[in-house]
Amino acid sequence: MTLVKCAIEIDAYNANQRLRMNINEQAPANSTRELHIEATCEVVSGLVADINNWPRWNPAVSRARLDGPFAPGSIILWKSGGSSLVSTIQDVERPTRVAWTGETFGVTGVHVWDLKAVGTGVLVRTSESFDGWLVRLFRSPFQRLLDKALEEALRSLKTAAEKLGHGGGTA
Repeated sequence: MTLVKCAIEIDAYNANQRLRMNINEQAPANSTRELHIEATCEVVSGLVADINNWPRWNPAVSRARLDGPFAPGSIILWKSGGSSLVSTIQDVERPTRVAWTGETFGVTGVHVWDLKAVGTGVLVRTSESFDGWLVRLFRSPFQRLLDKALEEALRSLKTAAEKLGHGGGTA
């Protein structure tokens, strides 16, 4: 193997092994939930990626706007649970993964969605961590809030995706 070919193969390997954004498992509040959804990865991913329409399928989100393309570095301006949030997309692997980070009122969050085709549907895993002085001070309430939020988001996503997956039109 020539030196040039070896360097090209190493570059290709490194590109495929790039660091992936994950939640902070050492954070005072972190949660992971998963649910099987009878729809394609494209349908489910489309709902998650269509940030401007999050309020149409997720009742916990009262408004959402993507400032830029659905790509790392773009900003999400949204409101959930009475809090105005600014998040930054960190990782996108359409249609199977998206991750973003955000900060508000002493709380730093990392949220990751992973999708995997399984049988006739998709296994959706959503993980989120909260860190910061406020979370350390009120760990239990933040943990309960996070667990509930992920469970409700998955149920809402399932309802919308399965409706779309069965020819139900827009979510």
